[in-house]
Amino acid sequence: NARAVRVLQDLLVKNGSQLRIDGRFAVGTQRALGTFQIENGLEPTGFADDATLVGVHDGSLRVVRRHRDAINGVADSL
Repeated sequence: NARAVRVLQDLLVKNGSQLRIDGRFAVGTQRALGTFQIENGLEPTGFADDATLVGVHDGSLRVVRRHRDAINGVADSL
């Protein structure tokens, strides 16, 4: 789901990642996600789990939670 990945990429950029928002869960997005997780004391799973979504969205989990499965489905296919 490209829209869900764009949401995640936008949130990562707002949190300091140098990332192109293109809707693709490719190596750059996976690295940015892992870096965000490490820098914020989260387990570097490479997936947009609940703890990561809370971190990238200032605690407003409900806004992006509905996209979690779509994002992780794309990541699983890598």
